[in-house]
Amino acid sequence: MRSVSLLSYRTLEGNFEEVAKDWNSEWMVTCEFITAESILGGEAHLNMFTVEVDKSRPVTDDGRYVLEPTGYWYLGELTKVMIRAVLVPQPDDNSIRYTQPIMYGTNQGSLGLVVQIDDMYKKFLLSIEKAISDAEKNCMQIEHSTYRSFTYNKRIEPPSGFIDGDLIESILDMDRSRAIEILEKANTRGWDPSIPKDPVEILKIIDDLSRTH
Repeated sequence: MRSVSLLSYRTLEGNFEEVAKDWNSEWMVTCEFITAESILGGEAHLNMFTVEVDKSRPVTDDGRYVLEPTGYWYLGELTKVMIRAVLVPQPDDNSIRYTQPIMYGTNQGSLGLVVQIDDMYKKFLLSIEKAISDAEKNCMQIEHSTYRSFTYNKRIEPPSGFIDGDLIESILDMDRSRAIEILEKANTRGWDPSIPKDPVEILKIIDDLSRTH
């Protein structure tokens, strides 16, 4: 099945009406709603992506909105199923709260969790992600942004709209002195004033994140 379409059920007529469509060519395997107007999708080339109804653009000639891409991510495994659920309840004392949790399962038996986080934490987590990827090379010796790029035939999209939780949590397995050294180099520009900049406090926040799944 190519691309994603958003349908609305018309009760009186007893049929479905196509409200919006993603015009990019994606060989879909599974998808799940994030909200009523945004969708998380998994396609056959081991990628994930998100789309959202773009109401700022005029509808097409046949009265449909466009589902505009808002995120691209290379997962590296084939996503077979998605469901709105969690394995464990969100801890009450968690530093970072999340919403709209979606669990996914892959053909290799992996389970993963995609959640929505408040905008105030996005710059913080992205800067931690970059600090770790700059300091620690993966086993393939390629850039993290290159590895996570959405790739489909000759089409390549840089990773966007996703934060690599696995990479961020990997700092918890490092020697503590090495972890603190990396966090001290994180770019704190644009962080919300309420977010601590002390590496020890940052490690506590990352540890909180690791307890959400």
